[in-house]
Amino acid sequence: MGLRGRRIAIVGGGVGGLATAAAAGKAGAAVTVFERAGMIGESGAGIQISPNGTRVLGALGLDGGGELPACRAHTLTLRDFADGRVLARLPVAGPVAAPYLLVRRSDLILFLANAARDAGTEFHLGDAAVLRETRGAFDVMAGEGPARSFDVIVAADGLNSGVRRTFLGGSILARSGQRAWRASVSGDAIPADLRADIDAGPCLFVGPGGHVVAYRLPGNGTVNVVAVSGSGAAEPDRSDDRDTSFGVFEGWHAGVTAILSEARDPWSSDLRVHPVLPSWSRGNLVLLGDAAHPMLPHLAQGASAALEDAWTLAAMLCRHGTHARALRAYERLRKPRATRLQRASAANGRFYQLRQPMLRTAAHAVLAVAQRLFPGAVRWRYRWVHDHDATELRDVRL
Repeated sequence: MGLRGRRIAIVGGGVGGLATAAAAGKAGAAVTVFERAGMIGESGAGIQISPNGTRVLGALGLDGGGELPACRAHTLTLRDFADGRVLARLPVAGPVAAPYLLVRRSDLILFLANAARDAGTEFHLGDAAVLRETRGAFDVMAGEGPARSFDVIVAADGLNSGVRRTFLGGSILARSGQRAWRASVSGDAIPADLRADIDAGPCLFVGPGGHVVAYRLPGNGTVNVVAVSGSGAAEPDRSDDRDTSFGVFEGWHAGVTAILSEARDPWSSDLRVHPVLPSWSRGNLVLLGDAAHPMLPHLAQGASAALEDAWTLAAMLCRHGTHARALRAYERLRKPRATRLQRASAANGRFYQLRQPMLRTAAHAVLAVAQRLFPGAVRWRYRWVHDHDATELRDVRL
């Protein structure tokens, strides 16, 4: 059916919003992206795109020619916090058409923005979008401009979505009791015995009340580091010095402390959660990505889930002649999976951070034995995550 003649507004210029703009624009829609920042772009922090996400990038034509700077991951390595022993090495690489990629968020954003521009997307930057509801339909105002009407308005305004809170019954995000520190480390600072694991993909140390993950980024050999622990009292996002950031990991394996001691400009933030929403849409307004289903980062699915959302929404808009039917179909397809990802992410965090020594020792022993005797069993547990293919919905004609 295509989307020619359909007018779509997207509030938010992040991964999900830009992927939606690219997909809908390539299918013929007239797309406008409203982004409050004066430019499209984000920090250079690392991000993982698993095969379920890279399938969408491939369908959008964004993986050809190696244009997106990326490192390919082949395994995820889990190590014990105390002695560094390997608990499991899990293959994560998909087929050639669906690799597991490690990228800088800024590179991915630029890549998607260029694809959206190539598809004819109009960008309105530097003003916050204001939504107004009249007789069950929403329009958009930005800056000094007049209200503009659209067939569909996609709120992809992120974790702290004001649209979700104002119009879809959402509340302020609740604290999870965890805090994450993000930093970069020179590849030269990585201990020799960890380099092979980090070159092959994310290397994860798990221990009481915390975990640390490190993986290589493209370009200059930089390693991205994320350290998560119980956070205590609520604190604002901030830049930290190394001692403030990583003192909670004192006594961990020497490889962990060596990496953290070299961390550049650590930045910390509280990790927050939101209960599952009763609905993602209202009238011609629909939520997408973190605005719809905020999730903890312990399954590394935030970006990939947003890419899945983007393709599915575009496919349903192509399939159905009315926005009401399309938005209902999108939510019916996406909400169960997104909810499962939210819950699996939280469960992963609990497993990584087991505090009770006997329980942790037993869990790690079971994992190590399963890896040795049934090497495919652990990966099988997560096949539902990585093997999902949103692009099987062939309605989008690009």
